[in-house]
Amino acid sequence: MAKNLINYQTIYSQQIYLNSNTASIYLNGSKKSNCTFFFQDILKLSKDAIEMRLELVNAQIPVSWYLINTTNNTFTITVGSTSTIYQFPFGNYNANTFISTFQSYMGPSWAVAFNNITNKFTFGYSGGQFTLSDSVNSIFSIIGFSSGSQYTSSGNNLLAPFSVSFGGLTKINIASSTFNLANADSISKGCVSTICSVPVSTIQGGFIYYNNYTNFKSVFRNHELSSLNIQIQDPNNNYIDFNNVDWTITLQIDVIKEIVKTVDNLSDIYNNIVNEI
Repeated sequence: MAKNLINYQTIYSQQIYLNSNTASIYLNGSKKSNCTFFFQDILKLSKDAIEMRLELVNAQIPVSWYLINTTNNTFTITVGSTSTIYQFPFGNYNANTFISTFQSYMGPSWAVAFNNITNKFTFGYSGGQFTLSDSVNSIFSIIGFSSGSQYTSSGNNLLAPFSVSFGGLTKINIASSTFNLANADSISKGCVSTICSVPVSTIQGGFIYYNNYTNFKSVFRNHELSSLNIQIQDPNNNYIDFNNVDWTITLQIDVIKEIVKTVDNLSDIYNNIVNEI
């Protein structure tokens, strides 16, 4: 006699709590933005799994990186036939502290004025005409110039064409090379390993407290998981430098399984459902 079968799907969830202070490997040292954690058989994909989903449940992230850092602190000045690449000191600045640092760093021949109505800088050099040009890891986007361009002064002065931008990062991306994800961004024009984009909702020195209120999850297909890599980057795919300050995040893995049960009567159906709840 043929058996009566009931088919239904159920979700098995597992949360993973990560603290950068307990990472197994720091792939970029004290920056702590590329970390690998080792686990013992944290996840095995069973045959009855039909889909795997990954979610960033919450995150507590220090805004301990500098506004001006290794990714955006260089510029080139040409006077006559001599070009010199400068590296602006790392730190957090506003228009006024930038001016005082620039003049101290460049010497008494240089001056910077700020127009708080137009939000623009004017650079001056007592030695005559000069050219300000872009370079690798350029500071241009912060001080009011267009990346990939060069600008020549009119006599001793050069007015920046655009507003300064000392607001810092508006978001950071939490990614992982461990998972094969189908998310995309406008830089790569294709699939990326980003799990979630987290808004920067606090000032320098504060903490970002992120919660996934949208309940967004990414589908992935990993058969086993014994290590987990976390990468935290800015929108240009530069690794954040946390200056050795630690972050914590919670991930959740949902495994959707197909359940097949044998039932002979309504009582068995009820008991099977109750046991799965």
